[in-house]
Formats: sequence, structure tokens, C-alpha cells
Amino acid sequence: MGDSGATDIGNNVTWTIVLEDYFAQTGEKANGLAIMHKRAESIFTRRKTYIDLPVIVGSGAVAFLNAGSSSLFTDHQLAATALGVGSLVIGILNTVGTYFGWAKRAEGHRMSSIHYAKLYRFINVELRLPRDQRMQPGDFLKYVKDQYDRLAELSPLIPGSITSTFAKQMEKYKDISKPEETNGLNKINIFVDSAHELEGALSPLPPPPVLHTPPTKAATPSS
Repeated sequence: MGDSGATDIGNNVTWTIVLEDYFAQTGEKANGLAIMHKRAESIFTRRKTYIDLPVIVGSGAVAFLNAGSSSLFTDHQLAATALGVGSLVIGILNTVGTYFGWAKRAEGHRMSSIHYAKLYRFINVELRLPRDQRMQPGDFLKYVKDQYDRLAELSPLIPGSITSTFAKQMEKYKDISKPEETNGLNKINIFVDSAHELEGALSPLPPPPVLHTPPTKAATPSS
């Protein structure tokens, strides 16, 4: 379906309970994804710190010892070897940090958490308003769908340990929608207007059969 078709359909959208339930579920999922991305940011930031701190301290120590090696060490060959090993370790740590991209991944999770939280708050505020004070339902549907799809495409993958932990923590909340990453499959709700769509679609039931009871014989008086 092209963009023009989606726009035409959006213009004909009206508020229904099923549509409001969809918005509520999407907002709850966005809130859950914001929480998980925030936890992922914390994990990758901590891993980045484990790399950056030794590199900073080691680089400073190697630079200091290299500048004063002639006066600090009597065995210059051993000092040069030790400084070379230290520089090698620092280079390896830098390479490991660059290879895993923990800084980039932490920033990606941070931005995803911010945008998912903004989407959740926006939906939450709109649904708390009366229907006549909200955005047009077609515009609201298009905005929420586009934002959620865009974030799903651009957000980094959440580690499995976070999704499993989140699923266990939220297992007791049966009335809150969880993201597909933690909930598996979700049932699709179908809107049915019983006042219009079912009228004429179902054939009327046949009338119940008329039961004919045989006439009872009059009792003959005993002689």
C-alpha cells in the first residue's frame, strides 16, 4: 500500500474503543522499551568505563615513565621493554573498545530510551483528554505508527539478558502490554461493529419447530 492509500484511510479513521486500546498498548510497549534501552545504556556505559579508565591511567603512567626513564631506571633495556609492554596493553584495550563499540552502542541505547519515553508520554497525555479535545484520530494513528516503526528500525538490539529479566519482573502485571521482545506473540484484535457489520451478514435463525402433542383420550367412567 502506498503513502496515498495510507493517507486516504487515515482521513476516514474515527475514535473507537479498539483504536484507543491499540494506542494504549503501543504506549505501554514504548514505555517498556524505554526502560530496557535505559538498562542497556547503563550496561554498555559500564563496560566502556572498564576500558577507558585503565587506558587513561596506563597512558599517563607510560608517558611519565617514558619521560623519566633515564633517571628512574638503571637498566635502560629493561625499562624500554616494560614501557613497550605497557604501551602494547593500552593499545589492545583501545582496540577491544573500538571493536565492540561500547561507546557507540551506549549512545544508541540512550537515544532510543529518550525517544521511546517521549512517545509514551505523548500517547499518555493524548488518551487522557476527551475525544473531542484530542488530535484527529487519523493523524494520531499515522504519527504513532510512523514513530514506533522508525524507532524499531533505528534502535540497537537489546541484550537478551535484559529482555529476560524484564519479562520476569513484569510477569505479574497481566493488564499491561509488553514489547514483543519480551512477550513473544501478541494477539491481533479485530474491530467488529455489531450494529452494522453483522446486520445482514448472518442469516436469521430458522424459527423453532412447532411441537404437536397428540390429543389425550378422555377417560371412560367405570361401570
